[in-house]
Amino acid sequence: MQDDAIQSKVDFLRLRDLHLLDLIAQAGSLSGASERLHLTQPGVTHALQALEAAFGVKLVDRGRRGQRGVALTAAGRAALVRLRLARREVWAAIQASRAPEIASLRIGTLATSQVDLVPRALGRLHEAFPALEVVLFESTVPDLWKRLSTGDVDVIVCRLPEVDQWSALLPLIMYDRVHEERLVLVGAVNHPAVRRPARGLPQLRQHPWALPPSGSFTRAAFEQLYLRANLEPPRPAVTCLSFHANLQLASRGRFLTVAPMSAVEAYRRTLRLKVIDVPWGDHHAEIVIAFRRVAAGHPLITEFRRCITAGA
Repeated sequence: MQDDAIQSKVDFLRLRDLHLLDLIAQAGSLSGASERLHLTQPGVTHALQALEAAFGVKLVDRGRRGQRGVALTAAGRAALVRLRLARREVWAAIQASRAPEIASLRIGTLATSQVDLVPRALGRLHEAFPALEVVLFESTVPDLWKRLSTGDVDVIVCRLPEVDQWSALLPLIMYDRVHEERLVLVGAVNHPAVRRPARGLPQLRQHPWALPPSGSFTRAAFEQLYLRANLEPPRPAVTCLSFHANLQLASRGRFLTVAPMSAVEAYRRTLRLKVIDVPWGDHHAEIVIAFRRVAAGHPLITEFRRCITAGA
């Protein structure tokens, strides 16, 4: 009965009410929110009361008498994440209704996922949905997860996020493990370190390296390789986030680099590259396909999941 009572109150909410908490959070006051909504302050207060009645919890702290400003409660902040998604879904519904003959899917990926995994999946997806329009968006791990949680993309092919980001995301998303990406050290076939593979980490450190920036997963894994051997990691002669560029530098015969094995396999023949055999422990990067729970039954996401897991 309690759920029925809440549902009846939810039915009376307006689409405008989905934006109310966001405006209150941005303005820090009911008067500021009223200006943006072009309502009187009593009107905003009434709308907030209706929203809190529908949710059954207090969403905003008004502060004590004499204090200025308001702030969202913990419940309000949690609700705001979902309300932002709800507004985006409403907008997506409007866009879909204006062009019902066009299906679209927004996919966020890491650069490594676009070497082989995602292209093969998209080939299968196009066979199933020839009229589908796909927008690929490449970015970093934290940004991809943020964009998925806010509704900027429909699905991502990515590594799992850091622990501090994961706790906030877990209630919102679902994911499937699809691939393990292995990192390798690599150089040109004519590089001295490649021609004499018996040379160990101390000797490799003496060569110039092209490495991704500090803070990236690949750079951290590379540095841990040296730290576990009680060695100082090499300082890069070139710092570049793009493994495409770093592999091109390595192909010139002077630089060494670290890169995903899938990328090395793709470039091995054309760039004349070779993997340097060194003892390396746990350095695999788990790749997942992730999507919002509310979209789990979306036919395009369901088919993309099938396509990407079939080729993983």
